[in-house]
Amino acid sequence: MVQTGDRRSTLGDNLQPRSNSLNLIRLLLASAVVFSHAITLGGYGNELILGCTSLGSLAVFCFFGIRGCLIAGRALSLIHI
Repeated sequence: MVQTGDRRSTLGDNLQPRSNSLNLIRLLLASAVVFSHAITLGGYGNELILGCTSLGSLAVFCFFGIRGCLIAGRALSLIHI
């Protein structure tokens, strides 16, 4: 944890949506979804990875996981846990 002044920062402080560095990761994940759709819609085949899922599905799962962390951080900062 990072100390801010005379108190320790909380999880909510560290996961503020405007002051985190997750936007680049979210941009890359959104680009992966577009790329996945382009492969399928362009008629280049089916891009399965890990045997049963696609790059787009994996990117969506990661995107929503990050979003869930940001929402949880915001909720924690509002109730001051």
